[in-house]
Order: sequence, then structure tokens, then C-alpha cells
Amino acid sequence: SVKRSQSLQDILNKFESGEFPRVCVRYKENFNNLLNELFSFGSLDDEEALTLKCLSSLPSIEIGLEKLQYIFQRQKDVEFENLLDYLCEKGWLGKLEGGYKLHQIIKEYIIANHTPSFEDLKIVLEQLGKLMENSSDVQVAVNNRENIVYFESLANLLERLEWGNLEVGTFFRHSGNIQYYLGEYKKAQEYYLKALEIRENELGTEHPDTAVSYHNLAIFYFGQRNFEEAYGFMKKAIDIWEKVLPPDHPNLIGAKKVWKQL
Repeated sequence: SVKRSQSLQDILNKFESGEFPRVCVRYKENFNNLLNELFSFGSLDDEEALTLKCLSSLPSIEIGLEKLQYIFQRQKDVEFENLLDYLCEKGWLGKLEGGYKLHQIIKEYIIANHTPSFEDLKIVLEQLGKLMENSSDVQVAVNNRENIVYFESLANLLERLEWGNLEVGTFFRHSGNIQYYLGEYKKAQEYYLKALEIRENELGTEHPDTAVSYHNLAIFYFGQRNFEEAYGFMKKAIDIWEKVLPPDHPNLIGAKKVWKQL
């Protein structure tokens, strides 16, 4: 999988020690050309290539086998561990005491030159999404504190690839809730706005699910004491819900209660 008979770890060591000529890494495009000369997906089979693409959506940290087995839906699968070990043997991954790591340089190389498709990353999106189900419950946020780094890594890639389907929108909405309950308000706002953008584009501005995003932002701005923004978003949510929900629906009652305080 590596040209010139060098392992990826050899290359990484040389890069980090400064052995590569500075002219090669002075500009991003030059460095990328260098990587293309040294690395190759050509000798990888489909499963190996897909595994690396999925790993590129995860943070470049040491990740335990159990966590990876969950994300890839390969629990108690000996062949999966063998696959990871093989990628380590070939130098694509590093194997540490507590798990496996895809180096940031290799991660960026894969994203730039072998960009994952939505279908490639669907399993990662689904598995991480399951951890955030019922994200309106603060306890879900507390339980996922250690998983924030995984949510943020995937979110960064989704934004970078500019995917805008409803599955991605739901991921951003749940991520916004998690960040909000953990006090990461700037990140929560970013994700809420991204979820809203996707839902408005995919569903329109009058859809009940779009109203959920309006409501999320209204509550967010209310908590930040930005009452003008909160009022506008809450009114949009209420206007939609009044058309589709019964008067005694909890969402509508709760929204009107907050609206009266604005």
C-alpha cells in the first residue's frame, strides 16, 4: 500500500522529524503531491479502503477496539480485529496499548484524495446517532460527555463535505442539544443553525420538523437572553404547530408558555 518500500509510519516519522525537504511541505498542494507519490489505495481491497474512509471521519486519537466494534457494528467479530491489525501491519494505522489510531496526516490525505461518500459513512452516522437518541433529555448529554470528540469530528467532516440530507440534519440537531446541555453554547448554536438550514432546504419553511428547529433556536436564544431572536423563532414554530397540532399538544403549550415571557 506504500510506494518506494516505505511504511506509512516511516513516512510519518520522517515528516515529524523534519527529514522531508522543506520545499515539499511549504505549500499544501506540494505536500499533497508528495503524499500521492508515497501513498496508494491501489493494493487495498474494498473492505480495507472502506474501513480507512470511515476511520477518517473519527478523531485522530487512540480509539479502543470495543468502541470501534460498536461504530462499525462488528461486535465480537474476530475478523474485524484482524482487519485492523492488518492495516497496522501495512502502516496505515498505529496500534497503541489501548487501541488504534489513524494519524492526522493520513486522515487528511484520505479525505482529500479518497473522499468518503455518504454511503461510505452511513454506518458511522447511524451508530453515533443512536448514542444521541432522545437528546432533549439532559441525561443523554451527560452520558455522552466522553463521546463529544467523536460527534465533533464527524460534524466537522459533514460540514466540510457540504452534505445536506435529512439524516445529516438530524445529526446536527441532536449534536446541538448535546452541546447545549453541556454548556458549549457557541457550538450548539452552530449546529442548530446547520440543522435549520438543511431542514428549510429539504422540507421548506412550513414543515413541522422545520418548526422543531425554530423551537430549538428559540429556546437557545431565550437561554442566552437574546429575546428578540428568541421571539422571532418561537413565533415561527408556533405558527406552524397551530396548523398541525391539537391545542393541547405539549409542544404547542410549552412554546406558548415561553413566548408569553418574551
